[in-house]
Amino acid sequence: MLKEMLRVAGGLMLCLWLACAPAYAADKDMPAEVFTRQVAEMVRERMPGVKVEVMAPLELNLVPASGEDARIYLNNIYTLYLAEQVDGRPALLERYIASYTEPLPEAPVKREEVVAVIKGNDWLAEMERLAKGQGKPYEGIYERLNAHLLVFYAQDMPTRMRYLNKSDLEAAGLDRSGLRPLAVANLKRQMPEIEVYREEVFSMVVAGGTYEASILLFDDFWKGERARMAGPPMVSVPARDLLLFVDSSNPEAVAQLEALTRKMWGDTAYAVSDALFIAAPGGWRPVER
Repeated sequence: MLKEMLRVAGGLMLCLWLACAPAYAADKDMPAEVFTRQVAEMVRERMPGVKVEVMAPLELNLVPASGEDARIYLNNIYTLYLAEQVDGRPALLERYIASYTEPLPEAPVKREEVVAVIKGNDWLAEMERLAKGQGKPYEGIYERLNAHLLVFYAQDMPTRMRYLNKSDLEAAGLDRSGLRPLAVANLKRQMPEIEVYREEVFSMVVAGGTYEASILLFDDFWKGERARMAGPPMVSVPARDLLLFVDSSNPEAVAQLEALTRKMWGDTAYAVSDALFIAAPGGWRPVER
């Protein structure tokens, strides 16, 4: 189901938005402290053998009977919760809690489960900070797409996404050099039909609400879009479920893309980057602004 978005960026109306995506004028009717306590209680009910500590607003620490502590940061789910219709909030929280409380599979990751996830520098910095706090280096598997974006590799499961590390690859017998084509092929196979909603100068990609940013890696898709334009495509990925693009030869479109990207990046959950990128030989080149 789609809903209209707010009018932004100099009068641009970008209609058609996923109902599960964050609204950009969220009703902040629950303080972060109250939300954190509510989530903590839900986790305690579902994980009675785990001590759940509230460290700060939107930050929990899980202490199992054995093994390492785990930090949970609630910023993204809090943003989604505030934007959700009141009657949809319980189900949203249940899905989120299930992603932490359901046990991980013991079998190695399967080749068909490997997917590519686009992230920004801030996300990598946060993962490295968390790992350092536990006295170890960050071991996630990723490669750099450009100065602002990275491609992480994850195991896609029904209720969660788990980022892969070196030991996961070894257990599954996966070669790191072949991850990109494998992960992209898997995404293409499992992703719903890619839809493009086009305004007069502006387009938005919709493909299920989780992996839209990863469509940057679909060369065949962009070959088709390039044929429609006078100049190379210019894109932005302010969040993992937001992929916006324009014809780079149109100055008005570029200005609208820049304004809308900054607005969305500042307000959305699962933020990626506020940078713009233009299609170039060898990949997506950051646009100097």
